[in-house]
Amino acid sequence: WTADGTVPEARSPGVPRDPTRTFATACAHAHDTSLTMGRVVRAQTTYKAQPGATVEHLPEILKALLAADNDVRGSAEATLRNVARDANIVPALLTHARGDPDPQVRQLAAVVLKRRVLGHWPRLDRETQEHVKNILLDGVVKEPVGLVRRSIADVVSKVAKATVPMGQWNALPEFLAQCTQSPEEAHRDVAFVIFASLTETIVHQMTQHFATLGGLFRNGLNDASLKVRVAALRAVLSLVTNASGEPDEVKIVSGLVPQILATARNAIQMPGEEENAALAFEVLDELIETLPKALSGHVPEVVAFCVECASSPELATVTRRRALDVVSFLARHKPKALLRAKLVQPLLRSLCPLVGEPKESDLAGEDDIDEEREEELQVQTVAARLVDLLALKVPARHVLPEVLTFAAAALNSENSGDAQSDAKRRHAAVAVLGIVCEGCAEGLQRRYVSALQSPFQLLPMPNHHQSADQSLIPQSYHRAPEILPRVVTALRDPVPDVRGGAAFTLGQMAEYLQLSYDFPTMHRDVLPPLFAVLPTEPDKRVQER
Repeated sequence: WTADGTVPEARSPGVPRDPTRTFATACAHAHDTSLTMGRVVRAQTTYKAQPGATVEHLPEILKALLAADNDVRGSAEATLRNVARDANIVPALLTHARGDPDPQVRQLAAVVLKRRVLGHWPRLDRETQEHVKNILLDGVVKEPVGLVRRSIADVVSKVAKATVPMGQWNALPEFLAQCTQSPEEAHRDVAFVIFASLTETIVHQMTQHFATLGGLFRNGLNDASLKVRVAALRAVLSLVTNASGEPDEVKIVSGLVPQILATARNAIQMPGEEENAALAFEVLDELIETLPKALSGHVPEVVAFCVECASSPELATVTRRRALDVVSFLARHKPKALLRAKLVQPLLRSLCPLVGEPKESDLAGEDDIDEEREEELQVQTVAARLVDLLALKVPARHVLPEVLTFAAAALNSENSGDAQSDAKRRHAAVAVLGIVCEGCAEGLQRRYVSALQSPFQLLPMPNHHQSADQSLIPQSYHRAPEILPRVVTALRDPVPDVRGGAAFTLGQMAEYLQLSYDFPTMHRDVLPPLFAVLPTEPDKRVQER
């Protein structure tokens, strides 16, 4: 290597050096094809580092790493691996991350520094370490390019994880707190980005300052900038994940729930920002699993928001599914919270219209569903699984009245003029009856045995069941028309999904209600219609049902 950045070459005495031979051309030359006996011999895929390269040649190496030529980049990477063994690479990379006029070079230098800084940190003297920390914080504030600023923030996170636990960077939390109050959106944003990556480290070191962190994050969630609010939401997720569960911490996190929901609501209302709502759903999942007490008093708000999202057809399917997943998580882990908040009945009133015919594998439970299959599930199937989960987790007296009332109304309603909407309601009505058969089988057999003989005429419950639960039974429930004959009739519905849903429900009733044993006359009412439609059913999927 020479002072002007060119590469020395092997040459005979007296032969002048080629002044155009630079690092890039040397790299390319090293891996160029060569002619041997008239044949082209391809270059080896193993790249060799340029001999004699040192930290002083870092500018040329970084530029070569950005080259379009694969051979040039490959040789530069090999050279960088050799050069990076020197601890001086840390301040050198930092110099280019902050001072190079090309933003691509600055970002690349910061990315490489992120990978190398921890390995060399113990080998740097105290003065160099302090210099690095100061320059990094200066870069977080003064770097004008967002991508470069984020890359520098990543280096800050790396260094902080090695220094904050040891009490060697006590100024960092105060610096970040000041950035969250900055009038510059970029400063507030990057502060919460760093907080999100450092929360685990900081929480364990600043337990006594948990309230301070909670206050900063609350301010971030109320920020006028959506970008800052989303960054603060990521920091809240880290805070919740690493909270110890102490009563004081639970109280602080609980105070953030309204802002979490507000941030998610703002995200779904702004064009192009809907995907950020998924982050709020992730925070809620984490709260349910690790800090359920933090949701005390907020469960109705959480459920109402999730149901609102799930019921909004204008939202993306993934957003609607994700909202239902939060409620499913709550129903699976905290069903009593839904009962205490008296949310089961209104929840079912919203879920039943969303239900479609599920596949048997989908009803098996989350653990039995492949991850790829999970992504393909539509809203109606997720809603069906949630109704099934409620039927399994919640006493039947809280589930059956709403389900049967919805089914009766949907199967007996007059034509609304919207054929597609009417078909979906009929599909949901017949499918939801089958979905609850497993979870509510005992309730159906115990409470509605006389109704099954009629058949399935929904009669008032016996007196010994009425005292405590009478308020839970809608008046229309006692006057509901016969359901089972309408399910059988649905086998001839013009819509295949409705016919398939009817077949599914009849199978569920036969399996879980044991109708063939307790009510042998049911064969007379169900089997002849089934045999009649089986050979003429044009849809193979329905025919298999």
